[in-house]
Amino acid sequence: MKSLVLILFSFWLNCCWAETSQQWLHRGDSLFSIRAKGSNSDRVNPTNIKYAIAAYKNAYLDSSLRLEAGVKILQSLNYLGHYTEDSPKLRLKTATEAKDLGLELLKEYPEDHKLIFWWVVNLSSWAYESGPLAAIRAGAADDIKKLSEKLMFEGGEMQGKAYQLLGRMHQLLPRIPFFLSWPDKKLAKKYLEKACELDEDDPNNWLFLAEFHKKYGTMEEAMEILKKIRLLEPRPHFLAEDRRCFWKVREFYGDLRNKGYK
Repeated sequence: MKSLVLILFSFWLNCCWAETSQQWLHRGDSLFSIRAKGSNSDRVNPTNIKYAIAAYKNAYLDSSLRLEAGVKILQSLNYLGHYTEDSPKLRLKTATEAKDLGLELLKEYPEDHKLIFWWVVNLSSWAYESGPLAAIRAGAADDIKKLSEKLMFEGGEMQGKAYQLLGRMHQLLPRIPFFLSWPDKKLAKKYLEKACELDEDDPNNWLFLAEFHKKYGTMEEAMEILKKIRLLEPRPHFLAEDRRCFWKVREFYGDLRNKGYK
């Protein structure tokens, strides 16, 4: 079966060899837009996203499209790792590829907000798959914090996502003397609430805030937030992402209901 897929993929590439770089970019966009096609869960068939990555990599060879195509490769690799791969080894491999590519691009485009955001997201994935101690020793947590704060303070379309990233870091990371002294639960709450304010249609922002309240024992607040999320619908362009979120919400909501919270 794998051999058949490779043959079909090679045939597809050969048929499209004459396409221009801009056409490769558009082809990647078309494939990325149907990345969740045929899936009814949060795990999707990897075919379309892998083809999208291949198309973006062809566009990436054109120096005039290097930044745009590079950012889209990072976004696609993150999706590939999170929503198609069950193997921790493969997820780490994908996150490492994205981390290394993003680092190279940042040397050329250190001020581009989309590039910063997607590199930080992939660096976070790499840190998770590598383990917290390895990530802290490598300085990943501090790099994520520094660049997320840059996005937060400078504003722009990535600002809400920066608040989400920072809120989660302050929420999840432990304080470790001499290694990691900055995680702060007050900032976690502040940043997650700001993320909800800036991007209220993203159910993940609300879920993270509900998880914060659960962690610190304010269950009534968590329950009210879960009720709010249950009124939302999956966003058409983020089907797999939002399905996973709503699956977690259903489990979370059921658990609190079983414990007597209404």
